Amino acid sequence: MNLPIRLSPSGPILANENGAPFVPGPGARLRLVEAYGTCGSNPIPTVPAVIGDPIGQPGFELHIDAPKQLLQYRATAVCEVRNPTTNETQSVQLYWDTSIDAVTWVNQSSNTHQVEAGTTRLIRHDLPLLAGAAYGVTTNAARLYARCRIGAADGGGSVSLVSEIAPGASGPTSKGTIDLQLEECF
Repeated sequence: MNLPIRLSPSGPILANENGAPFVPGPGARLRLVEAYGTCGSNPIPTVPAVIGDPIGQPGFELHIDAPKQLLQYRATAVCEVRNPTTNETQSVQLYWDTSIDAVTWVNQSSNTHQVEAGTTRLIRHDLPLLAGAAYGVTTNAARLYARCRIGAADGGGSVSLVSEIAPGASGPTSKGTIDLQLEECF
């Protein structure tokens, strides 16, 4: 990057601690888009589906307009999962998919979380920081889309996207959190 950076269009040019022009390093955030919400008790299916409230409901995808091939992109998903069984550990996976047209999706990464019997656990999955070209961004691409899917290899339909009021409490549950972020970086 060879252009001066300003906090506002009429503000002073940013400088580093020695007074030279500020040059952000790799991974410095340029833009961030986020989707967050709460959800009631959503059974996690065996076949992975788009994370949201309810699970499988389209519209919880993220996008960045006018992405660039040489800029870097990464994403993070965080959500709460409850295993109500009394004696079985359940296995839950998160998947990050990307697209440049919101029609054709490419799975980019996944991870697996073990959720012990009778517990609620916060799970997270990060899409690696890679150049836009690695995620399918082409010259003059209009958007880069990202979506997170969730599935249960073990316990599909019994393990849920939800959080308890208090661990081990009986009765009503509070609403679990979902937080998805997509960022553009140097």
